[in-house]
Amino acid sequence: MNRGLEIFIVKLLERFDRISIGKFYLGCSQPNRKIYIQITTFVYMEETVSVRISKEEMNALDKLSEQERLKRSVLLREVLHIGIQQKRLEYALVIYQKRGATAWKAARMAGIPLTKFLDLLVERGIDFNYTQEDFLEDAKEFV
Repeated sequence: MNRGLEIFIVKLLERFDRISIGKFYLGCSQPNRKIYIQITTFVYMEETVSVRISKEEMNALDKLSEQERLKRSVLLREVLHIGIQQKRLEYALVIYQKRGATAWKAARMAGIPLTKFLDLLVERGIDFNYTQEDFLEDAKEFV
């Protein structure tokens, strides 16, 4: 076992954000042959949230987790992430339609590129309104 290589790999892996190495094994089956590495990582979650959901929703989650071969908690985090993205987009579209933000700012609110936001405006039949004042306001962000 090469202690220098072990330290190098540990330091390299510690650079990943929010990941801590729980176990680290470095061993060789024969000298100067193959190196086997097993890494167990723990991702630290920020908060635990308790939510009540209907039996139908729970059955749907269980069915999806079985179909996708995911743990229920992993699937719930994925569904929550997708839901948050969708909610941010819907909010940005409403603010844009009320002329509370330019397309560029609304795209930033939604967390998507401007080109994708503009495509969504076309898909949903939302008028594109961009005045000279909007341009000057957006230009201030770049300066």
